[in-house]
Amino acid sequence: MKIIPLLKISKSSSIYFDFERKIPFIQNFGGSHTEASGKSYSYLNTFLLSIGLLALTGILGWVWDSFIKVPIIVSLVAFTILGIVAGKIFFRIMVVNSMRNRSYEKIDKRDIQAVFKQRQNFIVLNMTLWIFGIGVIMGSLIILMNQKASGKSFLILAISWFVVIVLKSFHPQKGLKAIKILKKQMKEGNFDD
Repeated sequence: MKIIPLLKISKSSSIYFDFERKIPFIQNFGGSHTEASGKSYSYLNTFLLSIGLLALTGILGWVWDSFIKVPIIVSLVAFTILGIVAGKIFFRIMVVNSMRNRSYEKIDKRDIQAVFKQRQNFIVLNMTLWIFGIGVIMGSLIILMNQKASGKSFLILAISWFVVIVLKSFHPQKGLKAIKILKKQMKEGNFDD
């Protein structure tokens, strides 16, 4: 990806970085999946959704174990693909389809300094991505070595791949690289008024 998000600056816009042009820009968003649309969102909804997802995982795991008999390797590949595809579709629906116009007007120094404060968040996101990635790979290897797993384990594997893909979609490694480029540009005086 040649553009990456760096900092949310309002309900409908964020500062992104364009690696082709090596400059930051303001990306505006629109549509029903944005904060500006006024759709209700709360931590309670997220909590209830996660509880529902865990319950659904148990039920679907039981159904998978009771009625569907396929080799472990087929289940492993199928649920891995399911998690990856679901993560990519989710990111496309929630972010890419909401993108509207880009504004390459000069971004002021305060906003760039706020981007620098995001460095720690990118480091934490990168570490989280690595931990989840290693965990998913280790879990897959354990399932393969044991040659048995429950349907619930496969659903958890799919959800884990989903999380890895969503985390990877924010490109924490490239975010750190963009911040490094912006710091160099600031030292050169590119953001002075």
